[in-house]
Amino acid sequence: MDLWNSNKVESYTKNETYTRIMKLSKSTDPTGNINTNNTILWTDANGALLKELIQWRKQVALKEECLPGMVCSMDLLVCMAWKRPTNESNLRRILYFLPPLLENVEDKSKKNMKALLFLIQSAVDRQQESLLEGLLPPLSTTTTTTTSSRSGAATAGTTTPRSSSSAARSFDSILQSRDVEKTRAHKRRWKSALRTTALVAAGATAVFVGMSMARKSGPKR
Repeated sequence: MDLWNSNKVESYTKNETYTRIMKLSKSTDPTGNINTNNTILWTDANGALLKELIQWRKQVALKEECLPGMVCSMDLLVCMAWKRPTNESNLRRILYFLPPLLENVEDKSKKNMKALLFLIQSAVDRQQESLLEGLLPPLSTTTTTTTSSRSGAATAGTTTPRSSSSAARSFDSILQSRDVEKTRAHKRRWKSALRTTALVAAGATAVFVGMSMARKSGPKR
């Protein structure tokens, strides 16, 4: 039995980490990418990245002549596809003590680490490009009008080029609007906290003044 040359894709749907993330993702607000519990939404892009990571692990196992589980666990692959770390520090936030074939201490491990992070970064870039393309108009729109008459036919064509700068500005404006909303919410929370602090301070002052007046107006011995 050949354990390394099998072309069968390893199943991950029954993995406990995967099923737990799926449950969290189902409870996500459909209008956004983050639910009320601040859980990252699992999308088709995450699923595609997970399949790529499984193939990457298989290729590393073939080179090292070991089982794929010795490269890294399926739990780690699922978490990497979910949170998509693009550098070593973010990867260690998922699992600080990495498997030996991923520890950045030897040449082999460095190559494996770089290949892994490059794979994740490429997936992130592709998703951002697809998001930007969704905001862009088509490459060119050509409108052709044909007028027929007894004497002949006349054809006129007009071409409208794509305005990538305007689409990029609209994309930036979306990001800026999100930042503005976060800033406004932060300011509202601070104002509410300041008002609460002021009310508490005013109440304490009133109690102190009342006690002082009660002492002064009390019977003298």
